[in-house]
Amino acid sequence: MPKLNSVLKNVPIELRNELVKYHTKNSRHRLRWKGRQPKPGKKYGWGGSLPLENAKSADLYVDNIESEKERGNMWLENHTLKQRNKQLTAYVSELNDQNNELRKLLPIRNGIDAIIDLIKERV
Repeated sequence: MPKLNSVLKNVPIELRNELVKYHTKNSRHRLRWKGRQPKPGKKYGWGGSLPLENAKSADLYVDNIESEKERGNMWLENHTLKQRNKQLTAYVSELNDQNNELRKLLPIRNGIDAIIDLIKERV
């Protein structure tokens, strides 16, 4: 889902100022205006931003706030799962290290078992 959903392009600033009056507050949608077409002597800022007072026109973008909340919840869940994955990966690594140490002791265990079998045969 795209983050920016452009609804209107190059709306003259005077018309934009009139349209703002009709925006319904507390909507599940958030309206954002981005300045376009710099006035003479003005330039776009970092990242292509242009203050509305320096623009001849503006583009209207609509964001669905509920989608942002869902996306935020998804990012939080993803972060939690990544942390849990790190813990489990560390635990598996620790178990592998312990397993390797035990494998080093296996010949000793086999030798002890062989001695026990010899003793049982002689008894």
